[in-house]
Amino acid sequence: PSQFIGGNQPAPTSSGKLRTPSQFSVGLTLVINKPRTGITGIPNTSNTGSTVVAPTTVVYAMQDRIYSGTPSAVSSSQSMSTRRQVDSDQYTSWPLHRRSRSLDYLYNPPPFKGLTNVGFTCFFNSALQGLSRIDRFDNLLKKLFKAGTSVLVKCKQNSARVTIPSGTDHGEVSKRFSETITDIRTAPKGHQMHYFNPEALLAAIRRRYKNSFPEYRQGDAHELMRCVLDAVRMEEIDKIKSGIKKMYAGVESSGDGEEKLLYKSALRAAHKVRTYIDEVVGGEMHSVVICKHCKHEAELIEPFLDISLPVPEETILYYPYYAASRASSRNHTLEQCFNEFTSLDELDGDNKFICTNCSTEDEIQLRKASKQLKLQTLPAVLILHLKRFSIGVTVTKNSTFIKYPLELNVSHYCKQLPTDKKRSTNYSLFALVEHIGSLNFGHYTTFIKTSDAQWYKADDSSVTQVQESVALDKEAYLLFYRRI
Repeated sequence: PSQFIGGNQPAPTSSGKLRTPSQFSVGLTLVINKPRTGITGIPNTSNTGSTVVAPTTVVYAMQDRIYSGTPSAVSSSQSMSTRRQVDSDQYTSWPLHRRSRSLDYLYNPPPFKGLTNVGFTCFFNSALQGLSRIDRFDNLLKKLFKAGTSVLVKCKQNSARVTIPSGTDHGEVSKRFSETITDIRTAPKGHQMHYFNPEALLAAIRRRYKNSFPEYRQGDAHELMRCVLDAVRMEEIDKIKSGIKKMYAGVESSGDGEEKLLYKSALRAAHKVRTYIDEVVGGEMHSVVICKHCKHEAELIEPFLDISLPVPEETILYYPYYAASRASSRNHTLEQCFNEFTSLDELDGDNKFICTNCSTEDEIQLRKASKQLKLQTLPAVLILHLKRFSIGVTVTKNSTFIKYPLELNVSHYCKQLPTDKKRSTNYSLFALVEHIGSLNFGHYTTFIKTSDAQWYKADDSSVTQVQESVALDKEAYLLFYRRI
């Protein structure tokens, strides 16, 4: 072809108007529903002697792109299904569906694959793309509990080592999640498809969490991410429970009271075992509540897989139509969100605290108190969730722009600094999930930093390279930081 037409917008016709084809079939076939009357547009392959009207422009599909050119002659042996001539005034070039492969992907394939949108599943695709960049999730099944593995289960009454029974297989979500991560991280080569369909994992998630992610309905990327992580973690715990049941075989039906107590205690303790998911993204939060009446301090250590940070409320007009309004809101930072998260929270009114020190056996005392959260144990990968959606009479979205850094130091938010030099408080950003638009008409995309420090945008099946400045200028919803 003499000219390649690309991009996301149509080129103007000679009359200055924009025209689009009414239908395309991906591949080498271009279908136009309403050809102009009087324009033959098809090479004549018959022997009737009729004349073929030569158009000024030949437009045809090749390698999932539309080309436009003016060759001196068109072979009469060409198939109607692979080439159709039309008048340039009637039709101008237009790129095929954005999910189709192009010459760019053929000669410069992305370092990882995109994911097919199977019907309002951008929330699913974006969360998976973020999780796929966690290096320790590569070859996940090799790192999970296997048959024969001995696991220490700590109980108050008794601690024992539990062996995963032979024949115990990995759970369905764990298998599908591992397969999906491997497929995403495998870079396409040559003519290989640059995206694939993750429907097997999505189906496994829907089976486990029935009615949570209905088909052809928008969903929440944070909720989906948590469901995947929780499912893999719980499938690990189920393996431990199967070992406990084998250890206490027959106790549940015929054992005495003390044995049953030990058995139930061990089953509860299995939920506190530190699984591989906990080792990678799990941390601990220190919570302290101070009663304002007696000054008693109640401390609690709670595990977490991600941290949900508050987003400052700000009334701004919707971007991008009012860019100046968005520019005026750039004074909010991720550090401010952390400061708000770790500040003293006053417990009053309906949120009064039950003070065990003030209460007696006969009467429970509700007291005013203050509560504060601090980081107790830092994870290897820190996942931050910006709470943009709030549920009241209606569900609303907070679109306040939050400036997030490439490198984050969380030492100011820790209860105490780690004594182990290997457990640094410094983190580096390697992925983020953006939500744009409103609740009813929103879309998720993921921005990913590869090992060679290049940034890419994963928009469902499309993976394109972007500048770092572009990746740091988004309406972030999930942030993925790696400890450095």
